[in-house]
Amino acid sequence: MKIIALEIKDFAPIKHLKIDNMGDVVIIAGANGSGKTRLKEAIVGTLQGSTQMSMSIAATRDKEKEEFGDSVINVTQGINNPKLVAYIQKRRFGRGQYVGSLVQIDSHRNIQTITYRQVSWQVSDPDDQETQSNFYYQNFTNRWQDFMNYIHDKVAAYHNQLATEVINGTDISAVKIKEKLPHPLDKYKKIFSTLLPGK
Repeated sequence: MKIIALEIKDFAPIKHLKIDNMGDVVIIAGANGSGKTRLKEAIVGTLQGSTQMSMSIAATRDKEKEEFGDSVINVTQGINNPKLVAYIQKRRFGRGQYVGSLVQIDSHRNIQTITYRQVSWQVSDPDDQETQSNFYYQNFTNRWQDFMNYIHDKVAAYHNQLATEVINGTDISAVKIKEKLPHPLDKYKKIFSTLLPGK
């Protein structure tokens, strides 16, 4: 999906804003209090079914064209569009798949303690679970906390895999088990060590 045009009226402090022929990157700039955050809230709300603005959304995949019944779907401010709502709610993350999503990036400059969930030793691999369709619509602080808990669950599930392999496997060589089941975070460590050598 790609937003190609939008219009919003009487959404304080925004009186009337219309943008069309939008490119791949659009930068909205303005003074404090001019409505930049409110515009972002309106976009997120509209994609979740609360149509706070009008917009035209172009399909970027064949599946989206099928769901929309056209190459572009139009949403009118104040009027619910059931096709868009149904499509957004169908989109799921997880199970080894990634579905493109709106990602909200906010600039709250606050420090917040992360609250960790208790990890059960029967925890399943979080990549085998489905994530809600609007996960990335949350602000970054909430997503960061969820991501930290995801890492803990992922490592706990990995330890379960190792234990199961030791109990049920015929080869008890630690080296061979680790070759068969590499640590799930190793690939990320490799990426970061390449990007930030020496760190």
